[in-house]
Amino acid sequence: MAGRADARRGADGTRERCPAGSGNGAVVRVLDGSGRSERLNPWPLASAMPPLAAITTAPACARAYLVTVLASWHMNQRAAELQLIVSELAANAVAASADKSGSPWYIEGRMPVIRVCLLSDWALLRVEVWDQAPGIPLLRSPGDLDESGRGLALVDHLSTRWGWHPAAGQPGKCVWAEVPLPGAASEPLRA
Repeated sequence: MAGRADARRGADGTRERCPAGSGNGAVVRVLDGSGRSERLNPWPLASAMPPLAAITTAPACARAYLVTVLASWHMNQRAAELQLIVSELAANAVAASADKSGSPWYIEGRMPVIRVCLLSDWALLRVEVWDQAPGIPLLRSPGDLDESGRGLALVDHLSTRWGWHPAAGQPGKCVWAEVPLPGAASEPLRA
């Protein structure tokens, strides 16, 4: 699971983490507090799951992958919360990749895929879920009788911060969430 991370230049000239890459020293695009300037942040630990078909079994596969990576990184302390986060993000990516009846839509004759990337600097764990679907994630306030719409509220509650950005040079987006790790320094260990 470890190796050299891939990065590519986006249409706006910034670099972002490639969803297909994995390895040590991964690079992600991060907006500063103003939401305008960008900087590169290296992550010492990174792992990317092979592409998953955007079907209803993908969230369970993403959870199993997360548990395996957390065990190999000796970061099991918040596994239950992180499983909820990756499951919600993957379920949202699957839903965004389906038509109104819930059937996957196809891109040029191919089923859409999602990708799960895990990044850490020992103080934070970042979960990224990439999809090929249009649209943006929205935090909603569902009614008591609504059957859906609570996923991002759960992610918002369990994570320190979350967000999204469009995928550069291809359709889709990356939705991510960051969770502090117990016993970690108050400031992330980033170069």
